[in-house]
Amino acid sequence: MNASPGDLSAPSRYSAARPQTPEETQMIRPAALVPMLFFACLVTAARADCPPGSTVCPETRPALEKEAGRLAGLAATGAGKKSVAAGEAAFRKTIAACGGAWPCLQHNLIDHIFELRQGSAAARSKDAEGISIGPLVANCPGLGALVSVVFVNSAPAFAILVWRDHTVVLTQALSGSGARYTGPFGMGEAQFWNKGDEATLDLPGKPSLSCRIEQGG
Repeated sequence: MNASPGDLSAPSRYSAARPQTPEETQMIRPAALVPMLFFACLVTAARADCPPGSTVCPETRPALEKEAGRLAGLAATGAGKKSVAAGEAAFRKTIAACGGAWPCLQHNLIDHIFELRQGSAAARSKDAEGISIGPLVANCPGLGALVSVVFVNSAPAFAILVWRDHTVVLTQALSGSGARYTGPFGMGEAQFWNKGDEATLDLPGKPSLSCRIEQGG
């Protein structure tokens, strides 16, 4: 992909992460827009035994847990070890509070993957060994803010979008071409459809936005 660095800077939200209860898993919760420090080609192919459009697959939880553990291990070798340890302790309490409820577990595992990736350069140092990519920058003129995007190539695959005070987790859906992700947003549904370094973002009640996925800076 050909892309130019984005100009974005804001404090990490990793150290300020708070537990999320099962009741909150369907809500859009605030998140700070964060620096984009990584760029890679998108990998979005889903396993044949769990095609796009599926919501729960047998291997989803272990895949997400393995990736979160891998990223946490890498993050612990980099700068800010104390904040990483505190974040992991808070995350364990969050998972325990889910009480085994899959929607809660899934949301928090995906959110934790985002937080680890955006908060630690060390966590992004061995991406060939994992299933997550990003954060990248989606520049969508008309939105009024750059969007931080992390892709998780589990089965099903996910995209986490963060801009201004919004965080939304989207699940890969059926698509004739490219990779299409959909999920609840506010009173409707959001859609993010990427084809290479180009994408479209659709939000409830808003016109479709054309976006370009750019290297973080």
